[in-house]
Amino acid sequence: MERKLVRVYLCGAHSTGKTTLLGDVCKELPEIKKEAEIARQVLEGMSLEDRRTAIDFRNQPEKCEQFLRLVLESQCEVDRKNALNEDLVEGYIADRAGIDPLVYAALYLGDKVKDSLLSLPVTQECIKMYKNDKNALIFVVHPHKECMKEDGIRPTPVWNELTRYTEILTQLLDHLQINYTPLTVLDRTERCQIVVNQIQEKLS
Repeated sequence: MERKLVRVYLCGAHSTGKTTLLGDVCKELPEIKKEAEIARQVLEGMSLEDRRTAIDFRNQPEKCEQFLRLVLESQCEVDRKNALNEDLVEGYIADRAGIDPLVYAALYLGDKVKDSLLSLPVTQECIKMYKNDKNALIFVVHPHKECMKEDGIRPTPVWNELTRYTEILTQLLDHLQINYTPLTVLDRTERCQIVVNQIQEKLS
């Protein structure tokens, strides 16, 4: 019998409630493995100075591009390991996907850098999986001003940037013909139930 490995990705700008949603879903479905946000892990592993340059999109574009490449490679490696993990029965849910670094590139560094990252083999590997794996679920978490807060790691949330990020993300997913579900509701219970219902449908 073929193993049903559900891959779930919560995509969207920072400060939209993705991490909170991840925790809520995992409480409802404890058999689903939780994958914390790769970018946050990479940043937390850096020195304070390297962390500053990695997200200083205006003054350190080359450092930022290197950081986004590292995030892409790390995200792809997580997907590879999970695919080979025989102990992973149901699947996993990840805070963001390999598509998010492309959006950050387009938003802060321009389309030339975004296209360069898009052409990377690891990026194409991720895109192929998102498109062809019938058990992959991508959710786009839309911003709400009520969710905006500093996390001490990423750029200070700015409303216009969060909404623009969401526009670029959905346009990119449409362009790449990757199916996704928009999460536009603010209520935590509603958000969680939408995700849980789709996961359970895949597992049934």
